[in-house]
Order: sequence, then C-alpha cells, then structure tokens
Amino acid sequence: MASLIEPFTGAGAEAVAGRLLDRFGSLHRALVSPDGVDESGEDADVLRRMRAARLMVLGAAREEFARRPVAANDPDLHGYLRGLLGAQPLETLHAIFLDSEHGYITDESIASGGSSRLTGSTRRLVARAFDLGARGLILAHNHPSGSALPSEHDIVTTARIGHLAAELDLTLVDHLIVTRRRVFSFRAEGLL
Repeated sequence: MASLIEPFTGAGAEAVAGRLLDRFGSLHRALVSPDGVDESGEDADVLRRMRAARLMVLGAAREEFARRPVAANDPDLHGYLRGLLGAQPLETLHAIFLDSEHGYITDESIASGGSSRLTGSTRRLVARAFDLGARGLILAHNHPSGSALPSEHDIVTTARIGHLAAELDLTLVDHLIVTRRRVFSFRAEGLL
C-alpha cells in the first residue's frame, strides 16, 4: 500500500499507510470512506487527495459510457457503477437521467438508507427528471451485503416506479443492483 500512496504522501508513505490500514482496514475502504471522515486527523490532506484521485478515475469512467447512447448492459457503465456504488457501506439509490435518444444528461444519488434497505423518495426522483427534461431513467442501487439478487421490496418498488414513470411519459430503462463484483439487471432477468 505504501508504494501506491507514495505520490500523495512523499517520504512518509510507510507511516501513513500503516495509520490508514489501522484506521480503515484497507486501501479500498480508505478511498471509499465518506467525505468528512478523518478530515481533521494527521492524514487528512492525504485522504482528501486520494479521494480526489478516485473521483477523477470515476469521471474518466463516466466519459466512456456517456459519449454515446447509454445502454443499461454496457460494461463501461457497469464498471463505473461498481466503482461508484459497489463498496459503499449504506444502500444508495443512484439515477442516470437520459434524453429521448438515451443520451446521457447526468447521474446523481437520489437517496440513501441503511445497510439493507433504501428509503428513497420517488417524488424527488420524478421531480429531478422533470427539472432536467429527462425522458428515460436507469436506476441503480447497491447491496452492501454483496448479494446482487433483488429482494421482494426491490421488485415491488421497481414495478411501482416503472408504472409511475410510464404514466408520466418517462421510460424506466432498467434498474441495476450493484455489488463490487456483479451487476444484476431487472430488465435482463424479466423483472421489468
């Protein structure tokens, strides 16, 4: 780990790596730790720079799928979502907003919840889609448990959002469940 973080730390890489491992358990956990965590500690500047580098990598990954019509089964999209959501400790609902040709408008987190269930706002999702002039949506949320299989709640909620979206002339293109290693597609599995 010390050699990986040396560009952020300089000569003190060994000591910083040890402290980060003690605090977070792994380099990955340090990278995905929320902003605000450990921001006043002795390694705060290193953490800020490391998190900024992670965001730069995610931005580059976003460019790969966003420059063409967005397809829910695109491996570039899946890689981006695994990097963004796969290791988050709390479930997060993320939406990718699309135009009528499935062109990328933007993507953003809509809601977050506990470690096993989202408490999202469908109203916020729809309002944001209207604000952006979106015509299509790809929803994604993570399962911190590591299982990419949908719960009954996931299935019911997705059906409800799909029906509501259709009534409002929006297309729910897909709903993806993301883990660090896998992406499950509601559409591909016949659940949407």
